[in-house]
Amino acid sequence: MNKSWGFGEQQLQALFECLQNNGYTLIGPRLDQGIIKFHPLNDFSELPRGIHSEQTAGNYRLQTTEDGSFFQWLVGPDSFKRYLHPPRHKLFSVKIEEQNFSVIQEETNPAEKLAFWGVRSCDLASLAILDRVLLDDMASDEYYRSRRANLFIVAASCTTSAASCFCTSMGDGPEPRQSYDVLIQEYLKEGKARHIASSGSAAGDRILHNLCDTPADENSVAAYQQQLQHNIEQLNRNRLDTTGLAQTLKQASEHPHWDEIAARCISCANCTMVCPTCFCITTDDRLDLTGEYAERWLTWDSCFNTDFSYIHGGAVRPNTRSQYRHWLTHKISTWHDQFDSSGCVGCGRCITWCPVGIDLRTELKVFQEDLRRD
Repeated sequence: MNKSWGFGEQQLQALFECLQNNGYTLIGPRLDQGIIKFHPLNDFSELPRGIHSEQTAGNYRLQTTEDGSFFQWLVGPDSFKRYLHPPRHKLFSVKIEEQNFSVIQEETNPAEKLAFWGVRSCDLASLAILDRVLLDDMASDEYYRSRRANLFIVAASCTTSAASCFCTSMGDGPEPRQSYDVLIQEYLKEGKARHIASSGSAAGDRILHNLCDTPADENSVAAYQQQLQHNIEQLNRNRLDTTGLAQTLKQASEHPHWDEIAARCISCANCTMVCPTCFCITTDDRLDLTGEYAERWLTWDSCFNTDFSYIHGGAVRPNTRSQYRHWLTHKISTWHDQFDSSGCVGCGRCITWCPVGIDLRTELKVFQEDLRRD
């Protein structure tokens, strides 16, 4: 299953159409209002080509090139999470007849077969984290379980990265190592995109053997590996030292730097909305004007919303300082206590899409350096 194949545009399109012909709904990147978002795709031509992205704290910009690439874009504000753990999902509806709740219709779990196209290593890591959270035997999300069970993943490695990326700091890397069906390795040679494909599952292996007849040559593999290694070196220059970081945050609960962060943070909740591992939800009951029909919906929520921590007598986290502290401490520290891993995969979305440009790596280093001096 580890054999590498030479893969051209014709084979990429054949892979796309093969998945469609096998009943999969393709979810992948599409250019939408100046950003890369993940949408249901009907045709191979909808995929972005020659698109590169520049990302820094609070900044996102796309660039168009003539290299014919399919995977040089980097992750935007969207993640594949929304198709397994959607922002809005109706749980059930109730109709009142003769003053009784006589008709209750529960929403059925869909059996739709999904194929994710262009999944990066950081997003694969986020799916593994969501699996631990939402497939837990004590609190299983059946909607997530049903969609996850039918999932086919076409992963893509990254031979370029943004200033906001730090996946290598979180124990991962720019090349997916597991949990995919097919991996596409794209690199640039003489200004044009080239591709190598390999399988990571029996299903992926069967498909590639039907599509491919030419193994990847040694020169192609070497050129790809060279660009991949260069990207790893770039990522390591922005490396976050995670040694003892979980304990550092616990010790820094009353550090004055939280006030400095809160003075810049506007509690917009962007960081939680774009995060591929945040899973907080609330339920919302809606009644029609007649009072005879009601629905209960599940929707995404955020720890930056004051109402999220409201209990009898008031909110547990009533201000920006306490909200940001809770988010960052949970994501980097207490997530380990709950789920045996960090809640961060180093995708950098929270950095890019923060409107005031807060970079959690910079903030974490302040706590680390101060506590080391102490």
